[in-house]
Order: sequence, then structure tokens, then C-alpha cells
Amino acid sequence: MDENKAFDGDPNQLLAWHVTMGADEAIGDAPVNHFKEPETTTENASSSSKAGAKAASQAAANSTHQTKHTGAGQNLARGHATGQQTGDNAAAAAAAEHTAHECETLEALKAALDAFPGCPLKRTATKTVFGTGNPQADIMIIADPPGEAEDRSGEPFSGEPGQLFNKMMAAIGQSRDTDLYLSNIIPWRPPGGRAPHPHELATALPFVQRQISLVKPKVILLMGDGAYKFLTNDKKPIAKARGNWSTLTINNQSFDVLATYHPRYLLQQPLLKRDSWQDLQSLMQKLGQQK
Repeated sequence: MDENKAFDGDPNQLLAWHVTMGADEAIGDAPVNHFKEPETTTENASSSSKAGAKAASQAAANSTHQTKHTGAGQNLARGHATGQQTGDNAAAAAAAEHTAHECETLEALKAALDAFPGCPLKRTATKTVFGTGNPQADIMIIADPPGEAEDRSGEPFSGEPGQLFNKMMAAIGQSRDTDLYLSNIIPWRPPGGRAPHPHELATALPFVQRQISLVKPKVILLMGDGAYKFLTNDKKPIAKARGNWSTLTINNQSFDVLATYHPRYLLQQPLLKRDSWQDLQSLMQKLGQQK
């Protein structure tokens, strides 16, 4: 929904606006009027306290019962990870590892990702952004999490950043359809474009690693600070990491990796296009040495 459009009374429109603004979690089951004075008096405070304690005890019992039967708990308070949540996140990451490892083709991996229930980002994203391009390409490019345009199209490097990306690749004689394989470090756009949480990245990691193993590129170009830090586990900012080659090892396979700026960032900082051009020249030089 357009953030400037007036609310017309449609609850679906209001819900869509909240999701667009980054809301991805419910706080309670019923609305609360925080401007209303509390109605509890001295006379009924004691009985209210007892009733509240009884309700809390019953809720805890129901939660325990639900966890035993479903293997999942739910914490509605932001910023407070429970032991149950930690266990759920670890289980989701393990399930992703097993699921991705079982896939022998990119088609099977995409189908498994479409069916995978273990990452909550899938519920708020419009589309799953899977890899596109030539699966036999010598160059694989992995970018930061999808932006708004990618979320709508379902393809990496869409919208205005995608247009700049296409021009950058054309300048070095590469086509996104025939010469490159494109992907993102995580297949779903986080609500409001926020940074992915660690457990969301941990769930996505096996799928992107499996993509790399199946494509078997000669060189990998990481576009963006998030893509570089996530896949290399190096905390250097992209401004210091770019232009330097490193090695990424996945299941005893080694890949030459180069980092550079994301086109989205270059649109904000056009003076850095010169650095990106140098990085692309280095990419083609490395690829020429391997042929």
C-alpha cells in the first residue's frame, strides 16, 4: 500500500500498511487502549490480583501442554528470546541443512525452498527470490537481501538497482541471462527492508551454500556489505573488503571470492562507481587466468 494514501476503513488495507512499514509480529490477541485509565480499585485489587495469578497459571499450563504436543512455543514479547525460541531456531537451521543437502538440482532446491516452513520471513514477503540466469555460468553473483523491487518481481537485481546492474555487466561484456548466475544471501525480503536477524540468516545459509555447490562457478562476486559479511564471516566493512580476493570453502570445494558495492548503494554514492569498475576489471582478469 502507498504510505501516502489515506486509510479508507478497509482492515486489509491497514494490515498491508503495517506489514509494509515493517510490522512482522503480533503483540497480543486483543487491542489495548493505552489512553484509558485503569479501572481497578482498592476494593477489587485483591480479587483482580488473584484472578490474574490464576489466569497466568492456566496460561502457563496451556503453553506447556501445547509445547509438548507441537514442539513449538511462542514468545510475543519483542527482544526477549526464550529457551524454546532458541531451540526452535536451531531446529529450523538443522532442518534447512538437511533439506538443502538432499537436493541434487537447482530445480529441486527451489521446490524445497518454496515448501520450507522454517523461516518466518516467508510469511511477510511477497515472493521467494530464487537464483536466475545460467546455471552453468563461470560467474556467480550473490547480493544483499532482496529489496522492494525484488520482492515484487521474484528476481535478483530488479528495479532501478537492477538497471544499473545490467549496465555494469554490459560494460564488461556479461549478460545476466547467458553469462551469469544471480542470487541473494536470503530469499525473502525482511519487513520494511530491515536487516535479517541472525536466526533468519542461519536458516538461509544452507540454501545459498547448496546453490553455490550446484552451480560450481569459477568465481563468486559478493555485492553488498551484508552478502560479504554473511558468507565470509569477516566483519570488515565493504569499503575495506572490496577489491580483495579471498577463498570460500563449502564441503571441500574452494571458490575464489571478490566483494564490491551493491548497485543500490552506488545509486546513493555515485562517486564509488569508479571503485566498482576496478573491481569488475579484477573479476574479469581472474576469470581469464582460470580459463
